[in-house]
Amino acid sequence: MYKKLVIVTRKTRLQELIARFNTRSQAKFYIEHAGGDFSDYEREDQSYARALELLRQTLEFAIPQQMVDRSLVPTFQFQKEDLVVTLGQDGLVANTAKYVGAQPIVAVNPEPDRFDGILLPFLPDGARAAVDPHGGARPTPGRDSPGSRSRTRRARSRVSAAPSACRGPARLRAGRRRWAAAFSTPALRSHSP
Repeated sequence: MYKKLVIVTRKTRLQELIARFNTRSQAKFYIEHAGGDFSDYEREDQSYARALELLRQTLEFAIPQQMVDRSLVPTFQFQKEDLVVTLGQDGLVANTAKYVGAQPIVAVNPEPDRFDGILLPFLPDGARAAVDPHGGARPTPGRDSPGSRSRTRRARSRVSAAPSACRGPARLRAGRRRWAAAFSTPALRSHSP
């Protein structure tokens, strides 16, 4: 039984620009003078905020919720009783997985039209499907079984041994597919939108 729900979030591009330039108008000036479309940044920010609010409402349990920004994940002390949910792109899931250990992660895609998340099988309104009604996460086949660590190590070595995984956009996509194939399970594929 889990005692706390930890939602790991990230800053949007607009939030990062505002932190960099101190005001929204300065961020807008910078983007527009670089030839960019500032309204795209605003739409992404609004969409992420809506997805976060919907996720929090969807995962309303009798346990407390804690929000953790991506920048704090390396120093955050995850407990065994924490149910970890990420709302962001594949990189957020991978970064969080480094620090949570063997705990299951519910990976949520905040905007499927914008992000083609391979590691993001759930939408904000469907994240509750990954959690059983008793407050615990469903075990992922293969992850919670004996010998799963050795399978994970073998999968990581297969992915990192591929020399073309880091060169150019086409090879990067091929590397992502290999990574997803190495770590995907039938349970995750069945929940894909």
